[in-house]
Amino acid sequence: TSQTSRRSHSFKPLDKEHRWSTWGRDIFAMCTAWCLHFAVDWWLSSNLNWDGAVLAVICALVVTILALMLIFVLDKLADMDFTDDEVDSSLRALIQSLGILIGFSWERSFDEAVGGLAEGHVLGLPPPVLTLLLALGLATLVMPAWKWYILPVVESQKEETHKRHDEHIQAAISSTELKLPLLKDASVQEDRRKKVVADL
Repeated sequence: TSQTSRRSHSFKPLDKEHRWSTWGRDIFAMCTAWCLHFAVDWWLSSNLNWDGAVLAVICALVVTILALMLIFVLDKLADMDFTDDEVDSSLRALIQSLGILIGFSWERSFDEAVGGLAEGHVLGLPPPVLTLLLALGLATLVMPAWKWYILPVVESQKEETHKRHDEHIQAAISSTELKLPLLKDASVQEDRRKKVVADL
C-alpha cells in the first residue's frame, strides 16, 4: 500500500509551469497533425471526384506517407547534437502526434467502409445490425494484434514512467532529509517524510 500511495503522490504536478508547458506543447503538436490531415483531405476532395470509402482510403494513404516522412526527418533532428532537451521533447511530441494521426486516418477509412457496406444492405440485413456485425468482426481481427504487440509496449512504458517518478520522489525525499536535523524520535522523522511526499 505504501508503494501505491507513493505512486499516487508521484503523479501530482511537481512544477506548475512545467505542467502547463507540457500541455501546451502536446496541444500544439496535435493541432499541427490535424491541420495536416484536414489539408490533405481538403486537397483530395477538391481535386478528385471520388467520395466515401475510396476517398478516405486515399487520404489515409497520403497522410501515412507524409507523416512517415516527417517522422523520419524529425527523428533525425532530435538525434542531432545542436538541439537542446526542450527542442528534443517538442520534436518527440510532434512525432507522437503524427503517429496518432496515422491511426485516426485509417480508423476513418474503416468507418467509411463499414458505413458504405451497411447502406448497401449486404446479405439483406438492416444497416444497424450489419454495422454491429462488421464492428465485431473488425474487433476480433484487431484485438489479438493489439494484445500481442501494442499492450506489452504500453505496459513497459508505464512501468518505466513509474520508475522515473519513484526515483524523483526518492531523490526529493533524500535531499530534504539531508537538510533536516537528526531526530531521535523515529515517528517524528516519519511524519516529516510523509509531509515531504504530500508536498510533492
